Amino acid sequence: MENSQNKTRKLVEIAQMYYEKNMTQNEISEKLGVSRPLVSRMLNEAREMGIVTIQVHSPETGSISLLNQLRNVYNLRDGIIITDSSSENSTNQTIAANILDFVLKMNPPVSYIGLGWGYVIGMLTQFLEKSEAQQQLNASVFPLIGNSPVSNRDYHSNEIVRIFAEKTGAGGLYLHAPAFLETEQEKRLFEELENYKKVENAWDLMDTAVVNLGNYPSVPDYATATRFGDLLNTRKAAGRMLCYYFDIHGDIIHSDSDYTIQIPIEKLARCRNVVAVCSVALQPKAIVGALRTGLITHIIATESAARQVLEFK
Repeated sequence: MENSQNKTRKLVEIAQMYYEKNMTQNEISEKLGVSRPLVSRMLNEAREMGIVTIQVHSPETGSISLLNQLRNVYNLRDGIIITDSSSENSTNQTIAANILDFVLKMNPPVSYIGLGWGYVIGMLTQFLEKSEAQQQLNASVFPLIGNSPVSNRDYHSNEIVRIFAEKTGAGGLYLHAPAFLETEQEKRLFEELENYKKVENAWDLMDTAVVNLGNYPSVPDYATATRFGDLLNTRKAAGRMLCYYFDIHGDIIHSDSDYTIQIPIEKLARCRNVVAVCSVALQPKAIVGALRTGLITHIIATESAARQVLEFK
């Protein structure tokens, strides 16, 4: 009996490392000092014993009624509404896993894809890293914003693009610039570089942008005190898209001290498909404010988030 209990505990431990902590099978095998095939067998056994249950949510199984209501209220063209699962982490994983499939099924097919940064887009890259190479994507992919100084890889724009391109066969174009600069002169110098002009040209050609919406205040802080002073508080910022902040009415909050390297808002507005990705932790006011900007054409969110947005006053 004790051996059986020990085995069950080990299966639970490995399942938590893989599904909740997002460790790869190689990382688990190295940490536990066992072979990778053994880790794979134990994960299979955990599923067979019911320790792990996997739900697959396709666009067809989402709540069509909620999506249609969002489309009618906010003039969206399409989206996916994900059924909430038992934990925030597993729900976010489902959201992330649906992003690529959703983009690949767009009609007409995508050719120029801009990627933002953030928690769920970071989870997409983790999902891709664990997967075999996806179908060959005849497209170019590039960042919508410069690279963040924080250590969290979810905010390293070029790394996100690299993994996406590597796993889909898309052509990668990289932006060799920091996201945040201290002066207008520094920003202008970067904008004169050949690399920036190539990315800027890609922004002009872009047919699909994938952006992770965020709350305000946000984590990381994105140097908001330097960029905005107290402006975000006085203007009552509701949320963030890339590093653009907006209020509940959907008005973008501009600052004369904001020298961020990111796609100009007017270029984003011209993009045919702007897909907003909403994590479980996203507040309803952030989603409502983003939808009211008129920039969003598609949304990927949970059923609970959709209901809260529709009930928002």
